[in-house]
Amino acid sequence: MEKTKRMSNMDLYRCVSMMFVVVLHYLGKGDILQPVNTPDLTAVAVTARILETFAIVAVNSYMLLSGYFLVESNFKLRKLIGLVLQVWSFSVAFGLVGPLLGMLREADFDLHYCLTIMFPITMTHYWFMSAYVISFAMLPFILPTVKKMDKKHFQVAIWVILILFSVFKTIVPFRLESDAKGYDALWYFCMFLVGAYIRRFGLKSINTMKKSVIIYLGSVVLILAEAFIFRAVNLRTGSLSFITSYMYEYNHFLVVTATIGLFGIFQNMTINEKVGDCISRIAPYSLGVYLFHENLGVRYGWQMRLFAYRVTNPANLILFMLIAVLVLFVMGVCFDWLRSKIFGWIHRALLHIGIYDKTYKTILRIDEGFGETKDE
Repeated sequence: MEKTKRMSNMDLYRCVSMMFVVVLHYLGKGDILQPVNTPDLTAVAVTARILETFAIVAVNSYMLLSGYFLVESNFKLRKLIGLVLQVWSFSVAFGLVGPLLGMLREADFDLHYCLTIMFPITMTHYWFMSAYVISFAMLPFILPTVKKMDKKHFQVAIWVILILFSVFKTIVPFRLESDAKGYDALWYFCMFLVGAYIRRFGLKSINTMKKSVIIYLGSVVLILAEAFIFRAVNLRTGSLSFITSYMYEYNHFLVVTATIGLFGIFQNMTINEKVGDCISRIAPYSLGVYLFHENLGVRYGWQMRLFAYRVTNPANLILFMLIAVLVLFVMGVCFDWLRSKIFGWIHRALLHIGIYDKTYKTILRIDEGFGETKDE
């Protein structure tokens, strides 16, 4: 029972994180957000910035959850292949449907576009999925070390990478040449290790709901405070304009602490068993929300169809944003559920073909070699 409770909590965390992703894309790609150092920020712009601050943990949360779950499992080649096929199916399907529906914006339907939707991982159609697939492919090398490392050495390793790729970037008043702002496989690996550490050893700073809420809300307040302090400095002196967006980059240390705090909130949450079962049925399809709404064919078109152009005040901003989140989440989950059913039918049909059956059994034997057990 404890395991079911914990997993349903994490499934809810996964779903909320995906909703936060939609919030970020609605505000940013719906042209609602304004630069922090805009001289006369409107009430809508300030509200949008506050909402972004609460949601900025979205991507880090997904990265952290990968480490949290995968550290207790083994590499599976068939899962990697399934992941690539899942990305490819969404990429091609909505990459073709989007232009037909007139939703293609900020791109032309040309050879480069066609190559992007046909080879989504290598062409970085979805940057997050490219980073995820690269990280997943490295698991045979990463997991054995992560599983055997003792607590002390694990702590040292995590602090080394966080200082190098997060803390240092957070405190220096200039842009580092190697800083990808968290949009790469390297940062995915960093957050993966944080999640793996929490799963193996726990974290005292988030072992209660109260501590977790304080860390999350405290980080959010500090991000906002830092943003508006640098805004005031920039407007007064004309300098440091580039720093006004630093705190909204995924590898900023306050975003990391906010991510850990929000994780703790869900980790300490009590969920009704029936509600938890429902959440756990939905969560596996939540990735479809990202693959659908971030497809290049619809990426810059759905915001206008979900009222972004009608936002005039904080109240209808929140209303339209919630509608967009609900609509896209339901659609994405339904699309991925349908995809999984179609893939299942195709898989069972192809098992009757000799070469496919032999290939599949070979993949199963490879997975067994990586230490898979029957329970997995």
